[in-house]
Amino acid sequence: MKKSFYQKLRCGEPVRILINGDSISEFSGPGEWPTLLCEALCARYGSSVNFDNVSMGGNASYAGWARALYQKDVRYDLMINGYGQNDAEDGFSEAYESIIRAAAKTWPDCCQLSILESAQRGYSKKIQDIQALAAHYGIPTADTIAPFLPVYDTLTDDGCHPNAKGKRIYASVIADLISSLADAGTGLTSYDKEPLNPGVKALDSMTFIPARLCARDGNAFTAAVEAGGRLGIDYYFHTGENSLGVTLGGREIARRDFTWTYNFSQRHILSLNADAAPGEIRVEFGDKQQADGFFGLIVSREAD
Repeated sequence: MKKSFYQKLRCGEPVRILINGDSISEFSGPGEWPTLLCEALCARYGSSVNFDNVSMGGNASYAGWARALYQKDVRYDLMINGYGQNDAEDGFSEAYESIIRAAAKTWPDCCQLSILESAQRGYSKKIQDIQALAAHYGIPTADTIAPFLPVYDTLTDDGCHPNAKGKRIYASVIADLISSLADAGTGLTSYDKEPLNPGVKALDSMTFIPARLCARDGNAFTAAVEAGGRLGIDYYFHTGENSLGVTLGGREIARRDFTWTYNFSQRHILSLNADAAPGEIRVEFGDKQQADGFFGLIVSREAD
């Protein structure tokens, strides 16, 4: 009989955790909450507790969906979902549900845990969406909102990200929740359920077309799309003007033009809000720096 993450932990067996979130979860060095969490669990149970952190600052749940599918060659016992802060309210439930379903597809025996992020400063509509999805799929939620609310300004230095004391609270809240489930011997959960958002099925299957397999001509990349679907992109934002255009069979199907005002570059995985039919697709960037930061195209569709 297969053991869950919680049962392995209780027995002192080695476990591996995936941290998949936004900038609140992004860092993994000494004093960061993912590190503090694993140290606490190791101390409590004597297990070897390792983690990988694929969190992406500035990103929304679409990136969490993609990162779960990108990690298909690694086996995890628990995924901690830390998305929501950067998402728009409209369409959030579907985007967040796509992470749950992607993780369940990639690792059927991997437990899942969702963070209710303190930066929401209350039980917002997005937090309520997470709670509804968690109840539907049987996913425990780590509530960092409640301990932050009474003393919020003392636990963050920038109004969003937890400071050193706040990071210790994150680690403590999540460790206590995990401990309660481990001590109860909580077993595996089946996430094979009908979705709350039927449209999420359009993200059940993904094809990634890496930049290295595209034909490059200056700042443009060309590739063949063999099966149509919803289009996304993985690339870097750079300081200043950013632009890209996507054409399919010579017809423009997506365009992004914006100014990135921060003094650093940042990787983003996002939907282009366009559908691609089979054919030759071309992505052209505004300059060489932007083209050099292109990781690849994503095409998603319903599973066969």
